[in-house]
Amino acid sequence: AEGAAAIVKGHVITQPETDPANFEPFYELGKLQSRTGTLEGARAAREYFARAQKIQPDYLEIPAELAALDYRAGNLAGAEKTLKAILVKEPGNVPASISLALVRVRLGRYELAEKALKPLLAQTSGPDKARAHLALGIILENLGADLGCFAQYREAVACFPQDQADA
Repeated sequence: AEGAAAIVKGHVITQPETDPANFEPFYELGKLQSRTGTLEGARAAREYFARAQKIQPDYLEIPAELAALDYRAGNLAGAEKTLKAILVKEPGNVPASISLALVRVRLGRYELAEKALKPLLAQTSGPDKARAHLALGIILENLGADLGCFAQYREAVACFPQDQADA
């Protein structure tokens, strides 16, 4: 019924489904389901993200979440395609750039991934910088450069203040 509301996992969903007030609940429910680590959770996450995307089609966090689902499911080509599309729309999107490099690492395209990651180190801090160092460490480890990979892992840990690491 028009104006009716339902409570879904603690979130209020109003009618019609495309009501802008539903964007946040659908998006948050999608994130919640995507982190269950189950096939059912991934399926539900995709459904919630699709509903949120109908309300805000240009919100780039949704394709990023879908790319993460593809990555975890082993659909690396799908993840790569989605991340490239995000970067066409927003070339300076550092998290998407790092995620694309991580996809390329799993695809064995180390040189391409390393070329994308190195310039990002100067532009980032905190979790993004840590992810970039971790990805570079993985590349070096896969190439057999043990000393280099350990240095990158140490740099990743150093991106967080000690009091934050203990929390």
